[in-house]
Amino acid sequence: MSIILDARLKAAASLVREDGYLCDVGTDHAYLPCALALSGKIKGGMAMDVNTGPLENANHTIAEYQLSDVICTRLSDGLDALEDAETEKITDVSICGMGGELIDTLISRAEWLKNAEKSLILQPMTNIPLLRRNLYAAGFAIDKEIPVVDKNHLYTVMQVHYTGKIQVIDELFAQAGKIPQSGCEQASDYLRIVSGRLKKAAMGIAKSENQKEEAERLSALADSVLCLCPEYVPVTVGDIYALIEEWAPFESQCEWDNSGLQTGSMGAPVKGIVVALDCTQDVIDYAIETRANLIITHHPMIFRPLKQVTDTSLTAKLIKNNISIICAHTNLDMAAGGVNDCLASCLELEDVTAVASEPFLRVGNLPKIMTADEFATYVKQKLHTVVCYTDKGKMVERVALCSGAGSDFCMDAVQLMADAYLTGEIKHNYFVDTPITLVAAGHYETERVVLPKIKEKILKKFASVPVQVFELPEMKSL
Repeated sequence: MSIILDARLKAAASLVREDGYLCDVGTDHAYLPCALALSGKIKGGMAMDVNTGPLENANHTIAEYQLSDVICTRLSDGLDALEDAETEKITDVSICGMGGELIDTLISRAEWLKNAEKSLILQPMTNIPLLRRNLYAAGFAIDKEIPVVDKNHLYTVMQVHYTGKIQVIDELFAQAGKIPQSGCEQASDYLRIVSGRLKKAAMGIAKSENQKEEAERLSALADSVLCLCPEYVPVTVGDIYALIEEWAPFESQCEWDNSGLQTGSMGAPVKGIVVALDCTQDVIDYAIETRANLIITHHPMIFRPLKQVTDTSLTAKLIKNNISIICAHTNLDMAAGGVNDCLASCLELEDVTAVASEPFLRVGNLPKIMTADEFATYVKQKLHTVVCYTDKGKMVERVALCSGAGSDFCMDAVQLMADAYLTGEIKHNYFVDTPITLVAAGHYETERVVLPKIKEKILKKFASVPVQVFELPEMKSL
């Protein structure tokens, strides 16, 4: 008979010493002390909580496993209700599942913990750097930390004892603690997540003029944390290029296109990424403000041969600021899961298929049959755009689509037996001559749908790299 502990409590159990007496503060069903008592690791223990509900659950567990003579319960705000005789008996104290600030408060109120013979097992949920700082400032030291990463949630379980030596720890140790020395497989995951959070925080404040220095500090700290990974290998521009290449091979682009790496170096380590539809002055400024050194766009920045590169040109500005740019245009339009599939998904089309003869086209069915007016309204709401459309008097169910400037495929949509054709821009003569409903929903609006997907793809493989999507402000209409 045994109790199966979750990853956090299992790590805490591994740090409890043999043949001791455990005091579990903020107990959850008394699982930790009961599991340790059943395994014979501890002689006895106490389950404590400030609320009666958890203690009732704890008493139920204790009774179920017939441990009433080994584990007792106590209603207490932290460790406040303990008597002197009880504190002398306690060898280990576990405080798991609370915020770091609260854990610090509970420890500071228990002077008897300032004893080198006592061992603290702490599992903070929040404010982990603050707890590390305050522990050392109060004369405690961390002996060991075990990283636990579950579904991108970040945990550490610490073993702590009192040394009496007051120390001010540096910011790098406050963020990383003893995770790099843990020897655990998840140490790199933990440190990458910490680094990513710091990068995100830096990017969030970088645009504020009076916080630029703090943004630089946080970004540098993030890089330092990342370098502590036991098997640290920086993500490079080439890594991101390879990711896009696997998804939307650059060789599949149209011969007139110019997708690929347009400035920068494949070997450059990536500090941050900005994803946008076009590389404009605003996008470059945003990348500089947020300390990103890679821009990924759909439309190529360099499309035709350059006749000059002056110091005020966008190309020069990218080079001066060591910003690389990768453009994925027609290759991403045609790719499975690319621009046109994202557009079909946004419209919730069903049974979507790619058209073999025209790889830009997708065709699928609406969730329900609509009039042309209803379909136009549906597109307007789904894409948050302004639409121009024709009504040829036919109900709409089967829809063909192509993002961007897809006028040339209007008659292909007719041949596909579509009831309506959706694209970004449509020439006037096609509105007049095409015998099915046509909807022009905006070049930007029909292509921007891929930007979140690019971010999602990158973060799925490289979780520690900060990625921001640059959106144009809403366009005005009269």
